[in-house]
Amino acid sequence: MRLLKTCLFLATFALLTNLSHADEVKQGSKAPDFQATNIEGETVKLSDWVGEKKLVVVFSRAHWCPFCMGQLKDLSNHYEDISKAGGEVIVVFREEREGAEGLIKSQKTANAEFPLLLDLGAKETADYSTTGFTTYIIGKDGTVETILAGKKTKRPSAEAILEAVKK
Repeated sequence: MRLLKTCLFLATFALLTNLSHADEVKQGSKAPDFQATNIEGETVKLSDWVGEKKLVVVFSRAHWCPFCMGQLKDLSNHYEDISKAGGEVIVVFREEREGAEGLIKSQKTANAEFPLLLDLGAKETADYSTTGFTTYIIGKDGTVETILAGKKTKRPSAEAILEAVKK
């Protein structure tokens, strides 16, 4: 009985923690910093990029996800325009169990020139969209300027992202 109560408590705590995370990042709020592993296996922080350009933070699943790869290719096709508009794209993979090898596959498949990061299980990025389909535009000052919601099968387009960066 004690074990059952403990399990129920932990399950409830985990659920409430995840629900509270989903509501934390709002437009106009300071973007929570996080760290993730880059394609070279180095640990980097979101704050490493704050101040240089507007940041386009995209959450993705893995190289095997056709919707993720579709969005990644779309971003790659519009990356030069996003960059010229003052934006830097950063894609964080949360289910890429192949680690750096999976990131390399994604980079090659999409011909991506922007940073691809790994945060397996959303351990560091849980304050952001727990579903992984939302895109955040973060200003040079570290404030969330725009939140573009997405669905599993329909992610924010690069054109919509470009328009948000231009604002």
